[in-house]
Amino acid sequence: MFIVYYNILGSAGKAGFTVSKKVSKSSVERNKLKRRLREIYRRNKSKLPANISVIIRALPKAAGADFNEIKREILSLFNTIASKEHSNNAGKVL
Repeated sequence: MFIVYYNILGSAGKAGFTVSKKVSKSSVERNKLKRRLREIYRRNKSKLPANISVIIRALPKAAGADFNEIKREILSLFNTIASKEHSNNAGKVL
């Protein structure tokens, strides 16, 4: 449902979220998905190493997902990033 780009920075991590018109033609739906992504990130950013910046890009199948489905997938991606952080895979796409 999502593609995550990440990079290891020397300073505090940041997050960005993109939801294009391919996901939904309705701006209301796109903004709702972005709000959900921001909230999930806000509540769970402590699970990422402090120096990781992420960009989360929603894919079209994310439009019909409920909050718990989105949360489950994002947390899974965060766990993958946290485990790969020590192996110098910066800039990789998940």
